[in-house]
Amino acid sequence: QVSVVYLVRCAASRASVRIALERPGMVAATIALPKLRNLLAPLLARAHRAPPGEEKLRLNGARLATSASVKTLEGRKAAEGDVFLMSPFQEVLNALTMLPTACMSWHAIFHSDCGPGVELIAFGILVHFPFSFGYHVACAILHGRRHPVEGNIALRLDLVFIHVAATFMAYGTSGSRTWFFVVALFNATCSYRTALWRGCLAERRACRALCALAYIAPILATDIVVCLWALASFVAVAVPFSTNRQLSGWGHAISHVMLVSLASALFVAASKTW
Repeated sequence: QVSVVYLVRCAASRASVRIALERPGMVAATIALPKLRNLLAPLLARAHRAPPGEEKLRLNGARLATSASVKTLEGRKAAEGDVFLMSPFQEVLNALTMLPTACMSWHAIFHSDCGPGVELIAFGILVHFPFSFGYHVACAILHGRRHPVEGNIALRLDLVFIHVAATFMAYGTSGSRTWFFVVALFNATCSYRTALWRGCLAERRACRALCALAYIAPILATDIVVCLWALASFVAVAVPFSTNRQLSGWGHAISHVMLVSLASALFVAASKTW
């Protein structure tokens, strides 16, 4: 195809020169030939293109190659950034670091004489624990084979039960049924949107931050020092969690460890409220 195009263009150029030299009276024809060549240029350029069927086959092959590379862990990392940032060992560590607060809550309910406020805090923690623990264990076992975010039911359950736990915690720190129903309505809305995976990442994180403030804010009326303790502990949880990528995947486990301080502050606050 390239040779044919080249020969046609050369023939047109030589013909125009020959006509101009041998027959000066045919200058109009000499001018007309380059114009004709310009008119034929789009048709000649179209000849360079692959046939529609061949081009479609080439595009499908490229899509299949991309799809095949995404099936591997390295391909997914390249296609999705840091979604698979945490290794299986880090995911196991994420699960194990949920155990301290669960053990504290179990002891508070079954092996201590605490008030109903502390029991509500402990109950909320224990309600959320199996879903968080199970999600991280599943991420470790199915690492590279199942997306940790998109279409992951275990993650949705983990996030939904964060809101469920926060509802009981708000009742435990406030002692107010009215506040409990207000917070329950808010968390029910957030849980519904999370379960259907509506909204963006920023919305889901903002909702979790607000539900945390809903059980921290009532402590201000009980003890300002404990309130500042709980608020500082929440910041200590949120910062490594939100900077997990900068911490090479270790921020998630660090945030779980800092939950011990937050749970302790909530236990103290609830014991003073009830």
